[in-house]
Amino acid sequence: MEVESRDGARGLIDNTKDPEWPSGDRSDIVGREFHVVVLDDQRDPVRLSAFDLDLEIARRLRETT
Repeated sequence: MEVESRDGARGLIDNTKDPEWPSGDRSDIVGREFHVVVLDDQRDPVRLSAFDLDLEIARRLRETT
């Protein structure tokens, strides 16, 4: 699923990193805001994850730096 940040940056949340997949129609998320973490900023668009576990890992890593 392609997403866009508030500042216009584009990213991609792979189905395997979307906690609501494969629950069905994803058109209901247009305009919805949610938290993601960058997994790979070398890709175009960048690869993102919306999994709570990935968000928690990113928070822990940020706290140690």
